[in-house]
Amino acid sequence: MSSFRQFLSRLAFRRTAIPTEISGYVAPGFEFVEKAFRKNFESGKDIGASFAVYHNGKLAVHLWAGSSDKQTKQPWKENTMSCFFSTTKAMTSLCLAILADRKLIDYKSQVVQYWPEFGQNGKETITVEQLVSHQAGLIEIPTLLSLEILEDHVKLGEIISTLKPSWVPGSCHGYHALTFGWLVDQLVRRVDPNHRSVGQFFQDEVAKPFGIDFYIGLPEHLNSCVASLERENMLDGLTTLMRDQRFRPMLKAMGQGGNSLLWKSLKNLGIAGKMDLHKPEHYSLEVPAANGIGTAKGVAKVFGILSNGGFDRETGKQLLSKEMIDRLLVPLTSGLEKVFMFETNFSLGFATEEFEGRTIFGHSGSGGQGGFADPYYHLGWAYLTRKMMTSPPAQDKSKRDVKDIDQGLEEFMRERGMTDKQ
Repeated sequence: MSSFRQFLSRLAFRRTAIPTEISGYVAPGFEFVEKAFRKNFESGKDIGASFAVYHNGKLAVHLWAGSSDKQTKQPWKENTMSCFFSTTKAMTSLCLAILADRKLIDYKSQVVQYWPEFGQNGKETITVEQLVSHQAGLIEIPTLLSLEILEDHVKLGEIISTLKPSWVPGSCHGYHALTFGWLVDQLVRRVDPNHRSVGQFFQDEVAKPFGIDFYIGLPEHLNSCVASLERENMLDGLTTLMRDQRFRPMLKAMGQGGNSLLWKSLKNLGIAGKMDLHKPEHYSLEVPAANGIGTAKGVAKVFGILSNGGFDRETGKQLLSKEMIDRLLVPLTSGLEKVFMFETNFSLGFATEEFEGRTIFGHSGSGGQGGFADPYYHLGWAYLTRKMMTSPPAQDKSKRDVKDIDQGLEEFMRERGMTDKQ
């Protein structure tokens, strides 16, 4: 079994095998992907999912199978969407990168240059670069975020501007699980000439021009297209964590209760920190770090464009300059992060991973979601599943699962003599 097949096998957990019809498209030569995808269902390890790959700007794989709802057993369809969780951070970061590409914001500049109210409680010298690479230490929300506050970007911005660093900014990094999105959203609103939210900016500048099915704040008329989520048994999940030595620092932090940065980062989040966020009545909320909803094909296309020098062959448009993409490949932080206690690498908002002498970039999401770009082989891909594993944070998955999927696809490329020059 190839490493890519191992990746697919781990995306869900054991259940009784059921007959599954696999639908979609596979380009000649990519049949091994369909076989691995099918096996994941026939072994009972997944119940509803989609996977897509773009190569050299063209759709090479688009597969879907299983059901989109536990109760109705509605089949997963070509246009079925679900929540990508922290993969949303990559789309949010892309919005800021587009503004930087247009010279409307400079990553090296201090945040207060664009957001004066930010300059309080020890944040005066924090740079945009530090903010998006999880170095700012702004993980603790001081007051409970009610639904009313989450729906009011002005009130939310006032609260976010008062945050106090939990460590000396720039001295280390720690995963900003939810505050990341709100911080970037406030910046985008201020530097965008039209003062759009991240969600609206993404729709206007990425989704509509390039035909991307992805939303940060879903229109109500699309609610019926969203798959329901199903969690792994919590006991099984905890058992998995306890058996893996890498999770011991995180479990130790959990045992410290409110004294740990992990628990501090999870306080006062309201529904934004609960699965309630992923109920239909809350799909329209913009939580730019965690509740982007879309299709695997849509997210794969974004990363396919980024892996192809920022140029979209289908529309003939340029999404991002190659020079900016090169910057997204350069990690600004690496090593053990202070909050969830995992080894992570971050560039300008994207998780990066060194692999076989080159860098891939993207972002994973809770439960097995993910999307990544490999500029060397001009590959972009995304996986979307409604079966939620109890798993480590997205950044740990970038150390394990992304290596596996990339290795499997690289083996395919090598066998056929395909390089970055083709």
